Amino acid sequence: MWLDIFKDRQPCTLDNTFRYTVSGEYIVDEGASKCSAADPQTFKGKWAWQQSVDNRAFFEFSSGDVRMVVQLDDNILIIESRVYSATYGTDRRLTFNHP
Repeated sequence: MWLDIFKDRQPCTLDNTFRYTVSGEYIVDEGASKCSAADPQTFKGKWAWQQSVDNRAFFEFSSGDVRMVVQLDDNILIIESRVYSATYGTDRRLTFNHP
């Protein structure tokens, strides 16, 4: 079962954009509505491809986060990750559409 985590997000986060470059950089832009005027308009990080022994592809981010690539084509990127807390773990699936 997948839950829409964006329905509970602050509206100021819903216009954020994410760009992944072939040179291994990602750029997050806050969009027109920022949650806090003190937040930077954009921030950047690094990502790299990883491949597991069973040939699954992963994004590894400079923050240490690793996300499994479920689908990647000209129009869509779907990645999954597992998030743990002290009492349980949840799987997250993020879908990015190319405009």
